[in-house]
Amino acid sequence: MHKIGIIGAAGVVGSAVAYTLLERSLAEELVLSDANTSALKSHVMDLQFSRVFHTNCSVREGSYAEMKDSDLIIICASVSPFSSSVKSRLDYLKVNGLIIEDIISNLTDLNYEGMIITASNPADVLNYAVYYKSKWPRERIMGYSWNDTVRLQYYTAMETGVPLEDVEHALSVGEHGEQQLPLFSNIRIKEKGMLNGGEICNIKKRMDNFFVEYRALGVGRTIGWTTAQGIARMVGALDSDTPARIPCSAILDGEFGLKNLSIGVLAEVNRKGVLRVIEEALSEEDKKRLVSVAEKLEPFMRKVEREN
Repeated sequence: MHKIGIIGAAGVVGSAVAYTLLERSLAEELVLSDANTSALKSHVMDLQFSRVFHTNCSVREGSYAEMKDSDLIIICASVSPFSSSVKSRLDYLKVNGLIIEDIISNLTDLNYEGMIITASNPADVLNYAVYYKSKWPRERIMGYSWNDTVRLQYYTAMETGVPLEDVEHALSVGEHGEQQLPLFSNIRIKEKGMLNGGEICNIKKRMDNFFVEYRALGVGRTIGWTTAQGIARMVGALDSDTPARIPCSAILDGEFGLKNLSIGVLAEVNRKGVLRVIEEALSEEDKKRLVSVAEKLEPFMRKVEREN
């Protein structure tokens, strides 16, 4: 891409995303912003020095106005997920919702016309807030939820004792967080086939315990490098004419019988944005489960609308 803006670039996720995009030469220009200006300046200086090794991408600090002509803006701004008041991803909503509202207000005032990746949590609700408050086309707005699928593939490989690349068709949909839906029936292990009941039970237990175990480390750090790798993959897909299938939180308009919400699905994307939601990736039973999760998320989406 020619130009990418990152809002919240001084945090763990934002800085990791900036570094990964630079390392992979996925943009000609990176414009970074953050409320923590001192931390931001330190990251910008560090990344600018590293341009000695990646001379085809410029990096600078910039305002919203300087992001106006970006092809893509990645929103990473967030309160700390390890705040004492945060018990689940949905606890982020009150404070992070205000952050998103301010960001969207600034971008709409500038008539921004590029694409958005919402990487702040809770990603589904905040991605819907971006869509509802901006009135931008739904095709241009995606929430980042790939980490759930990544963990599913990783824990499946651990549990079955096979290389990561031997785990095929891993996909987790639904809420990015507690109400995620790992689609175990989709998974195939190369030269082995489907998972058995015991393997599914153990993988699910690993996934259910992940956040509690990570939080218990007490390091006050969110998952940055994994997120950066996934967002880099998304950026690559969004910079291509060839459609690619990626897990993301997408705005639904009739898919699965659902409307006016954002939820994790498998989507086909390219430089035009979201081309379609791949409904056939889910079995009829999994579609029912997805609708059930959507019903639990829907009150939060309606809250976004009431507060507009």
